[in-house]
Formats: sequence, C-alpha cells, structure tokens
Amino acid sequence: MLSRKPAFLLGLLLLPCTLVAQQTFVVDVNGGGDFTQIQPAVDAAQAGDIVRVRHGEYLPVTISKGIRLLGDPRGPEGDDIAYINASWTVSDLPRSEIFVATDIRSRFLSLTESQGSIFLSRLTAGMTITDCDQVSLHRCEAVNVWGRVGAMIVDSRVLDVRGRFAGIGGNGLVLERAQMTLVNSTVLGSVPGTTAAILTDSNVVLSVGTRVWGGPSRLGGSGPAFQLRGDNSATFAAHALIVEESVSLDTLFLEIETGYTMPHLLVAGSLASRPVKVWEGTFFLDHESIQLIFQGVSSIGQSREKRVALPMGYSPNIHRRGTYPDRSAPAGSRWLGIPVTFQALVTDRNGNRSLSLPYTIVF
Repeated sequence: MLSRKPAFLLGLLLLPCTLVAQQTFVVDVNGGGDFTQIQPAVDAAQAGDIVRVRHGEYLPVTISKGIRLLGDPRGPEGDDIAYINASWTVSDLPRSEIFVATDIRSRFLSLTESQGSIFLSRLTAGMTITDCDQVSLHRCEAVNVWGRVGAMIVDSRVLDVRGRFAGIGGNGLVLERAQMTLVNSTVLGSVPGTTAAILTDSNVVLSVGTRVWGGPSRLGGSGPAFQLRGDNSATFAAHALIVEESVSLDTLFLEIETGYTMPHLLVAGSLASRPVKVWEGTFFLDHESIQLIFQGVSSIGQSREKRVALPMGYSPNIHRRGTYPDRSAPAGSRWLGIPVTFQALVTDRNGNRSLSLPYTIVF
C-alpha cells in the first residue's frame, strides 16, 4: 500500500447525494416493521432511501425510483429469505438515479426502459432486461422457472456480470442488440442438445472463469455453446480483476488475471459510476470518489492474490449474516447496499498500460 497517494486520488470515498439515505423503511410481513408489504414502502420512499425487506413472502412490486431495496441475508437454514411470490418490475428509472437490490428471491424480474444505473446483487429470478442503459449483476442467478430462457436481454447494456444463467427447459441466455460483459459466470442450456446462449446483433466480452455449456446430448457431450444470428462480436479481455470481500467486511481479496510477466498493478476503487473512456480501455471509476487500494509488482511465479484491509469509509461495520439493525444503527450502516467498482491499471515491463475489466461488488 502506498504511503502517499497521487493528487487525483482522495483519501476517503465520498457518498454522492443519490446514494445517501434520507430515511429507512422496514418491511416485515409479520408486522414487525413500518409496512407489511413492499409496494407501500416503495411508494413512501424517495430517491436515495433504503427499503429493508425482512424474511417472508411478499406480493409483486413495481419500482421507478432510485432506492436501495435490501433483503435480509439468508438465515442459518438457508430458506429464511425475502421472497416475492410472482414477478416484480423496475421501469422508467431516470438517468440521474441509481437503483440497488440485494438478497431477494423471486420467480421473475423485469427491468425495462431505464436510463439510470441498476445494480443487482445476490438475487435469484428469471430475468428480462429491455431498453436499459446500464445494468450490473453481482452474484445473481437468472434461473427461469416460468419460461424457457434464464435471461433475455434486448437493446441494453449489461456490464460487469458475475452470475449463473440457466433456463428450465431451454436456453440460459438470449441477447438481441445487446452488450454484455461476463466474468466468472456460467451459462447453461438445461435440456439435451439445447444451445446455452443465442446472440443476435450483439457484443459479448468474455473473461476469466466464464463457462458456456450447451445442454447435455443424449449421445454424450453437450449441445452448442453459442448460436449466432446477424452481426455479432465476441472478445476476450486481456486482464480481469477479481475482488472478494470477507464476511466481516473488513478485508478485500484482490486477484488479477493477466498474461503479462511481472506486471505493475495499480488497483483503485470508487462508488460505481458510468464508464469514462481513457487510454486504450474503458475506465469505470468515478473521479469524485476514487481511492487507491493497492499498488505493487507481481513477480514471475508469485501469487497474484493480494489481501488488503478495507480503507476507512468502506466498512458498514455490520456482519452480513446477522440481521439488519434498527434505525439506531451506527453511521457505518449507510454502506449497506452501496455498489463499489474496482479496476486495475496494468503496466508491462515496457511501460505499456492497459485496463482490466472492472469488478463491482454491492456491500
């Protein structure tokens, strides 16, 4: 870790006004909160507010504002979840707003006609994403029990994806005129001979750990990984950054995948932002909240995994596997549901610089 940060790096992350919660509403189907259903809480919330959803089964909901919808983490039995027993919808999110959802299971989720930024983490649902400008999927499972496709993405940008896509009875993923980035993801066809992913006039970037498998063949092997229609492109990223947070949320584990020998790495983090083009790649960090996380050289044969203490300002000071606190929670709890993007600038021995794919996590 550097003792002195470059002038353009800030010492602490800053919360933009769209992510500072003015109020927190608790939804508890058993009557232990402010509301017993999600929709009234969403209607009462303003952009930037938190809606916490405790374990239980809930009715459908429609959301068109930049709130943080946070389900309680799973209990020790694994089935203590916030469950929407039908489909739910996020639509018409304004460009200036950010919507975040975590730890919710449902049958189906529809994202549509949104210019704002959407960050989903630890969700399980079949998905359609239509006419959305920027969507990030962090550890989500797009498993569709209502239809044939795990996730259908049309006229949208779905970037910084880590997850699993599987259609019950069909394709895992269908793209039409879409852009998608897959890192550490799995795409599956679930019936014999099924194509895992169908691409039509789309662009896909693949990187480390991504597996695309067609459905198993009755004669052995599997169906095709991709079916291509129209004008498509697929590229492989030169570098990929993987970031994992500890359960106690006080440590980051950084891993860089690169073909360079002895690369010099500069890893930075910031509140998730819209991408900015720099150098030869796309820079995803927000210049108003950027913070240097790690800088160093990875030697030949040396592990490229780095353990880094979270800087002050990141940690929500709350154990994720516990229950969320009441409104008297410490100030650090404001980080619950905050998406943070990490990216590495990689320099080879000749001084050539290039960027890794970004990695967004939602605390």
